[in-house]
This record gives sequence, structure tokens and C-alpha cells, in this order.
Amino acid sequence: DKKYPGKISGILYVQFMSLMDLGRAEKAVELGNKMIEEGTPKYSPSQFLMVGNRLLQEGKQPAAAQKAFELARAKADPAKDRSLWEQSSIGLGKALVGANQAAAAEKPVTEMLKKYPRGPYTADANQVLSQSYVAQAMAAANGVDKTNSFKKAMGALATYRQYLKDSGQVAAADMELAKIQLAMGEKRKMLATYQRVFDLKPVDLQTIVCIEEAFVNLVPVLLEEKRFDVVLEAIDTYIKTFPKGKYVVDARMWRSQLPGDLVARADEAATVVTAVPVTPVMPAASTSEPPAAVPAPAAPSPAPAATPAPGAAPVPAKPVPAAAPTPAAPAKPAPTAAPGPVAVPAPTPAKAAPAAPAVVPVPAPAKPTP
Repeated sequence: DKKYPGKISGILYVQFMSLMDLGRAEKAVELGNKMIEEGTPKYSPSQFLMVGNRLLQEGKQPAAAQKAFELARAKADPAKDRSLWEQSSIGLGKALVGANQAAAAEKPVTEMLKKYPRGPYTADANQVLSQSYVAQAMAAANGVDKTNSFKKAMGALATYRQYLKDSGQVAAADMELAKIQLAMGEKRKMLATYQRVFDLKPVDLQTIVCIEEAFVNLVPVLLEEKRFDVVLEAIDTYIKTFPKGKYVVDARMWRSQLPGDLVARADEAATVVTAVPVTPVMPAASTSEPPAAVPAPAAPSPAPAATPAPGAAPVPAKPVPAAAPTPAAPAKPAPTAAPGPVAVPAPTPAKAAPAAPAVVPVPAPAKPTP
């Protein structure tokens, strides 16, 4: 720490941090109080900021934390040490709310927002303001003051919610909103807010915690209004989503208190759905042998050549085309006959080979000897 050289290794501070890390918060609180008594001449504002945070969060000592934050904020320059000053202002507001000084908590946070209305700690500041206004409303004796404080709380909470992106933080903000709506007597709005949280997807631990809390706050109000069908749907959804949830026993007890015919119809419908499951249709595996290949059609046998008229020259037969024709042996000439009328031999009809796919072409008839 350039501003406080040599102070970072203060023995009490080191011991305080070590005890907190070991979970010995009670002993650490004693050392923190000693540091506060010695004050800023020996310890830096950043050290008091850390001490205040740990006293508040782990030590559960808002009064001691308040003093630590006041020391840090008083020594931090709002311009030069902006981040330190803003964090000390927010921490002081939280500590004052925890110490039942809600009205006093409003001042440091409002000063911070006035000086830096848009910054990295704007959301946290509005959250603390909302908590401060709620506490003031609960303590107000006058109905007008109570209503005005609640309205301020809802406005600060709405601003805080605008900065949130995490599902769990949004759910937690909605849970705070539902509590304010209940305190203002806005039951319908409260039910809608709880229902919105209950319908969230359980994506992380904080969201799950909020969903379960919304459920356990939603069902009793619905039972009072005798909205049994909505109650049954919420209970069955909860049990299905959280079969080992925190409020499963309560859910089953509430279910047993619902009208028997309503529960019976719901159980019957669930049984029908369970008995007829929708399964994907898969192509059946074939157990038979694959079909035999269809043989190629046999080449048609050539038509027999027409018998020529007497004295006419014979008409040679046309060979049948084949994929791989086998050449036929050359025909032997007929023996020389005695002079006389020319004998015309009849052509021999071609025969298709029974086994081979190719067809042997029919040879042309031999020429007669003159």
C-alpha cells in the first residue's frame, strides 16, 4: 500500500484474516475490534474495508462492521479512491440495516448514488436502498409513511433488477418483490410473482432455492382460496422436478388434503399416460434372407428363315445379336451333285443354348454347287 507503507503486514490484520480463513470467526471478531480501536493511523482504509466485509458476512457482527466501514469511508477520497469509497458506502448501508438503523442506512448510499449515479456498484446500492425502505416501512406507525416507504422500496428494487443477468439473482430479486407485495396487501400481484419464480428452470443452485421457496409460499395461499386444481398441478410439478426436494413431505401432505375426486382423476390420467408410452417406431430388422437376384431375360430365339420358292435363291438368316457371340464353325460345302435340277436345302433352325446366356448364331446355308 503506497499510501500506508508497512501497514499491510500489521500483525492483528494478518491474524484476523487467518482466523477467518480457518472458520474461527468468534476469535477473529475480537481481533477485529482491537483493530478498530487502534484506528486508521495504523491500518489502511482498504484493510478496514476487508475487515468490515468479513465481520458482516462471516462474523455476523453488523455493529462492529459498521465501525470498520466508517473508518474506511472517512479516509478514502471519493475521487482518487472512488472504488474504495463506493464499496465502503454500500458496506456501511448494509451494516446499518443489519443493526436495525434502516433510516441511517439510506444516507451513505444516497450520497454515493448522487455522486456516481451510473457505475459498477449502482445495482448493489439500489438493493441496499430497497432493504432500507422496507425496514422503514415495517417500522412506520403511520399508514401513509408505510405505503410511501414500500413504494420507494419497489422502485429501488426495480432499478436493481434491471442490472441483473444471472437467473439466480433475478429470482432472488423477485422473491424480495413478493414479500413487499404481501406486506402491502397486494395478494394477486404476490401470487403472480411467486408463480413466475416457480415456473423458472432450475439452472443453478440459487434459482433452485428460490423455486422451492416460491412453492412453499405459493401453495398455502392457493389453498386458502380453494384453487385446488392449481394447487394439485403445482404439487405434482414440484414432486416430479424435485423428487428429493426440501418440501416433498409438505407437498405430499397438502396433496392428501385435496378433494379425493380431483386427485383420483389426476392419478387416473397419469396412469393412462404411463400405460401407453409413446415409443419411437424403428424399422424392424429383417430375419429373412435377401431376395434372389432377378435373372436377366433370356435372349429370344431367332425365328426360322422362310423357305424360298423353288428355283429362287435362298434368303440368308439374320444372326441374333449377343453380348459375347461365339463364332460358329464354317459350314462345309455340299458334295458335287450330278447335273440336273438344283436342290435347295432347307435351312437348319437355330437352337438357343440352354445354359449359356449367349446365343449361338445360325450359320448361313451353303451355296449349291452348279
